[in-house]
Amino acid sequence: MDDVSVTIGGHGAWEQFGTYISAVLSFFGVVAGLLWSGYLNRTADTQREHEKDLDLYHEIKILRIALLADLQNLQRVMAEEKKRARNKNEKSTWFPTINFFQIYECNLEKIGLLQQDEATALVNSYYAFNEQRSYILRFGNKNDRKAEKYNNVEILYIDDEEREKLVYHISAILNPARRAKLAISRGINMPPPAAPREGMFAYFRV
Repeated sequence: MDDVSVTIGGHGAWEQFGTYISAVLSFFGVVAGLLWSGYLNRTADTQREHEKDLDLYHEIKILRIALLADLQNLQRVMAEEKKRARNKNEKSTWFPTINFFQIYECNLEKIGLLQQDEATALVNSYYAFNEQRSYILRFGNKNDRKAEKYNNVEILYIDDEEREKLVYHISAILNPARRAKLAISRGINMPPPAAPREGMFAYFRV
């Protein structure tokens, strides 16, 4: 009878131990499942954030390209006007009255997405253009009725002093425009955001 009791007791201990092992394995299985699920969710969130960053990068790059095109046109036209003003054989010019900053004005809410040096140079160029253009247009023919129709105004070169004043105001437009163009060009060449490279243990990072 004693031998039977020992056998039964030993068998019960093994059952209890097996139950314990099964519970431990089940617990670790649940924990592993939670960790894996968390890792997958974290990976999906990271991928979505990366896609948003890429979309924003492309949006800003398109804006930069458009702004750069306006600045290039502004620089080209002002350089031609400056050269013409210094040419003593030229007696007059048709100075453009068009707005070279339409892209800027239509995207004011996005200018803050640019780098600080880009935004600063662009704003400085914008205000320099508007201020100096107002001075330049004072040289124009007040009786010219073609200005509104053709987006330019006739300026007569009266004497050398007038020419030098005009050159000064044009240079005050050109120099900030060059700085803005350089800053925007650097921004265009910025690489896109790198793809995330995270392992499973990145889930534990806070």
